[in-house]
Amino acid sequence: MDTPTQVRLWRTLLVLSALVLSPALLAQTGIIAGTVVEEGTGQTLPGVNVVIDGTTQGSSTSLDGDYRIASVAPGTYTLVFTYIGFTTKRVTGVEVAAGEVTTVDLALGEERLELGDGREVVVEARAIRNNEAALLRDRARAAAVSDAISAETISRAGASTAADAVQKVPGMTVVGGDRLVVRGLSDRYLSTQLNGATLPSADPERQSTPLDLFPSGLLDNIVASKSFTPDKPGTFTGGGVDISTRSFPEMLTAQISTSVGFNTAVEPGSDYLRYSNGGVGIFGVADDALALPALIQNASEDDLALGGSQFTNAFTNTFAAAPASVPLNTSFSASVGNQAKLFGRPFGFLFGTNWSKSADGYTGGINSEFGGTGDNLQEDYRLDTSFGEEEVLFGGLANLNYRLTDRDELGLNVIYNRNTNSQAIFQTGAFFDGTLEEEDNIYEGRGLFFKERSLFSSQLSGKHAITNDGLRVEWNGAYSLTTLSEPDFRIFQNEIDFSTSSGTPDYLIRTSAYSEPSRTYRDLEEDALNGALDVEIPLGERADRPVQLKVGVAGDFRTRTFRERAFNYPVRGRNQDLLSNFGGDIDAFIAQASENSIRVGEITDPDADYDGTMQVYAGYGMVDLALVEKLRFVGGVRVEYTDLLVQSPNGEFRGLIDPETGDRVVSGGYASDGLNDVLLPAASLVYAVTRDMNVRVAYGKTLARPSFREVAPRAVFDLAERYTINGNPLLVQSNIHNADLRWEWFTRPGEILAVSAFYKRFNDPIELTILAGNNQLRPENLADADLFGLEFEGRRQLTFLPGLLANLQAGGNLSVISAEVQLTDTEQLARGNRGETRPLEGQSPYVLNLDLGYLDAERGTSVNLFYNVFGRRLHAVSRGVEPDLYEDSRATLDFTASQDIWNGVSVKASAKNLLGEPYRLVNYDESTDAEFLRREYDLGRSFSLGVTYRL
Repeated sequence: MDTPTQVRLWRTLLVLSALVLSPALLAQTGIIAGTVVEEGTGQTLPGVNVVIDGTTQGSSTSLDGDYRIASVAPGTYTLVFTYIGFTTKRVTGVEVAAGEVTTVDLALGEERLELGDGREVVVEARAIRNNEAALLRDRARAAAVSDAISAETISRAGASTAADAVQKVPGMTVVGGDRLVVRGLSDRYLSTQLNGATLPSADPERQSTPLDLFPSGLLDNIVASKSFTPDKPGTFTGGGVDISTRSFPEMLTAQISTSVGFNTAVEPGSDYLRYSNGGVGIFGVADDALALPALIQNASEDDLALGGSQFTNAFTNTFAAAPASVPLNTSFSASVGNQAKLFGRPFGFLFGTNWSKSADGYTGGINSEFGGTGDNLQEDYRLDTSFGEEEVLFGGLANLNYRLTDRDELGLNVIYNRNTNSQAIFQTGAFFDGTLEEEDNIYEGRGLFFKERSLFSSQLSGKHAITNDGLRVEWNGAYSLTTLSEPDFRIFQNEIDFSTSSGTPDYLIRTSAYSEPSRTYRDLEEDALNGALDVEIPLGERADRPVQLKVGVAGDFRTRTFRERAFNYPVRGRNQDLLSNFGGDIDAFIAQASENSIRVGEITDPDADYDGTMQVYAGYGMVDLALVEKLRFVGGVRVEYTDLLVQSPNGEFRGLIDPETGDRVVSGGYASDGLNDVLLPAASLVYAVTRDMNVRVAYGKTLARPSFREVAPRAVFDLAERYTINGNPLLVQSNIHNADLRWEWFTRPGEILAVSAFYKRFNDPIELTILAGNNQLRPENLADADLFGLEFEGRRQLTFLPGLLANLQAGGNLSVISAEVQLTDTEQLARGNRGETRPLEGQSPYVLNLDLGYLDAERGTSVNLFYNVFGRRLHAVSRGVEPDLYEDSRATLDFTASQDIWNGVSVKASAKNLLGEPYRLVNYDESTDAEFLRREYDLGRSFSLGVTYRL
């Protein structure tokens, strides 16, 4: 007999099944849905009555102009749209099929007395099903210069994350797999939002949120605004990116997808480098063995110095990566959504989850370093590098929306994502930097890394239409938590001397050339609370267009804690050749360290830990009006006040060394110098040449704040890149003036031609700078910079071609950018007089995207090619005679194909990076064209095959 608990469980499952599946049982009916907007302005109309002529079935539009009529029997109908003060419209020939949604979008015009008794207008219905076309309509009506990518195109492109998807947007590229660059500008100049709420960063070294945290299956669209309007955050120089997650659908939708794949750089069945006791598991949760031992957690530096071998033996012994067989990359996603009635009002829900696990890496990579300048570059070392990585991406989404009345809506959005990486690296080669003189010596470097990032975000929002003539109120409040955990980051460096008289090699740990074996534990947690209130106030009409005043306030409050503890194995004097006793077996050496009088010591940087708080208060006012019949003005001003504080938990940062002068510095921290009150004006003109063609001119002043990490005076060594990044408490805020000019022609639904020109003036830009020696980097405010750019965009459906070729569609965009920093006489001299100007850090001189697709909706066939290439871009700026560091130009070619095969089942294949071009960093001398390869590795070609079932 079932227990009471089992009975309750079965009842719950039955209720949930009824909610989800009951519409499927009624699949013999269909749904009519759409959006109603005002003719001419494109603004949505709430409260429009929509009735099926001759029946009692009907609905009214929501605050966003959406309506939905469910349970409509198959057939052909006439819809009647009525709204006080507007012309009544009848739409004939609306065909409804069982189990499908028929979309009827409509524009209503204001009622004109001269129409007399002829107020009723008959039009033919057209179902608009092209999401890309809908986004283009939004762009045509937008106040700002903007670009976007829809879920439709994201699916066509085979993008797995938001980072993959945004690379198809004009002027956008991604650096390092997750960091967005817009119009050649790095992530510090971007504002990243999720459903309109500002996101914190889950990466301590970066300003914006890594976009690889967001799986593509949970995305509805990504909109990139490229010109500033006062209702946007001030950190809007390169643009603002708003990631919209999927909302509830018009009818029951359920989807399950799974895929398998591999990368040719680490083919399945072959061996790759793996962190043997640092696996990511199923859901990316760190193994307990990686945690700081309980015995060590509360032990002080003095305790470790006075303690016995128990402290040393408390740690695990593994420092060497082990080869492992490469598994197949796998992924899974599922979602379900529907609409229902709750207390007689529409209630929508969408739940989604995603999971993927992949292996990546390479062998034969190159890391090198040099001395000298120009044509006289001399190699200090060249290391052969192998790298292996396991990654798990796991997340979930819940969207709930409730329409309280036809004029009031509430929404709750909750999203959680976890991204976990387990990495292993091995480097070996000749090492001649002046400390190792023997040419027979071979250097070896090993690193084991585990990084766990998570993002939790919950957002509550409301939309309210107060009056028919356009008084609207929108608000949102959001709480988010981002965490980063890097447990037991291990580095072991040694050398092998083959020149011994005995012929048996010596294994040495020479601490005068590199650091002793070490292990580091890092944790970051950042809480963010932000909210905004926006009010749109109608101020009558001008030139037959509503005049709207928009005012609002916003706040963004963040706190960050960063903690680090570091330990080493002191190897000095006679112990420098102790590794020879173990034949170079580093794990055996660590296991018996205490027996050989090597005790773990604490080497935590006294300035490693920091606490950060940031408070941003903002208010704005802007007006949207027609100056004359076809000329629209949008403008206003935003005021932002910022408090940014970074301080040591111990009261002051001590033991600080200036990397340039070597002087010791003591600092109480960083306290918002130059960040307080900022006035940010903006204005734009939109001239409607025709109903489908606009010319836009825009100006705006924006800013770029330094990040917590950049002003925290701490140093971090990156073994893979082989350089140290230092903080800089002397940074000040950058101010930027932006101007845009765009011509755009929306030739047909889903098609566009556009040309844009833009200019930006940077005061005190923050750039990553190479200091004395070419392995010390630090962000600095350098000389002012000017950026000029052109963008070209086109998208066309090739319906003029004969037969099946009419299903082809082509698109492309090209950004050409010139950004110059004017060097002072002192900087020119320090750089060896290599020129009076240089490019801006992070800027690509050009970005090109091309795509060609074949879409046969009737047969369920989709085939697509995507090409992307960017120009060589400045990675780090040299302050000395060493050449600047650049990321080399790289082209990618991706192919995707999908086919519906049977009753909602489809298959999808993709091939990415078919050109197989490697990742390369080069030190490049602009004056002589001399270049030196700093880093190179194979990105491989990725292939996948997936199956999807849609209800």
